[in-house]
Amino acid sequence: MEMLTSLYRPKTTSARRLTIGVMIQIRVEPPTKQPTGFVGGSTLICIITPIVSLLAEVVFGRYKLVSISIKIMWLLYIETSAISVCEGIVPAAKTALNILKVALAVPQFMLQGAFIACAVPLGLDQITTGTHTNISSFILWFCWAYSSGVTISLIVASVLYTNFQASKASTIMSLLPVLLLSVGLILDFHFHHKLVKEPVTVNPVSHIFKVLKYAAKHKYPVQRSAFTYCENERPTRLDYGKSKYGGPFTT
Repeated sequence: MEMLTSLYRPKTTSARRLTIGVMIQIRVEPPTKQPTGFVGGSTLICIITPIVSLLAEVVFGRYKLVSISIKIMWLLYIETSAISVCEGIVPAAKTALNILKVALAVPQFMLQGAFIACAVPLGLDQITTGTHTNISSFILWFCWAYSSGVTISLIVASVLYTNFQASKASTIMSLLPVLLLSVGLILDFHFHHKLVKEPVTVNPVSHIFKVLKYAAKHKYPVQRSAFTYCENERPTRLDYGKSKYGGPFTT
């Protein structure tokens, strides 16, 4: 405001009065705080996504990790809703409840990253016989749905926090994911066998990991070779080849 006043100083008294009236009507608000929670959650999702995708490929499986992440997120959002309700009932414990809410937000963002990492590969497993157009359409649909969900949630949050108190808006915002996740769990429970197709082919990443794990644990043969069972003693394979087959093994 001071910069604007120093740049433009009207000469006449009437012009000064008009300028002061316009400046009074314009409410200059300070810049809002940066959405640190949203930025921190997005950063956590970006960090956890490649790690979880590797675990899904090697250890758990895509569908199992998607199902587990949805169920745990459902429980965490129920706890977040209960905390938001307690904030309105017990205002004195608001600081402790906010700390608990932040502590619950960390696994929520981690599970969201797990869902994002496994949703696209799981969806592509359902259309293994599909054309290039079907695969590209699914990827575009997933990106559009995810971006639309983030945009709609930000719009709803801005509307709620503008028209309601912070405690009520926080309670409503924590109840909406519970309702949506409940619908997803109900659909998964009733239509799992019809909608989800388990991949028939062996996952190559998991297969390679199992081979490397077995090779690291068993550097030497666990049992004797079948060729040496006919002998009373346990000779080495080189000695056995010399005695049985001769050839270049003989000295």
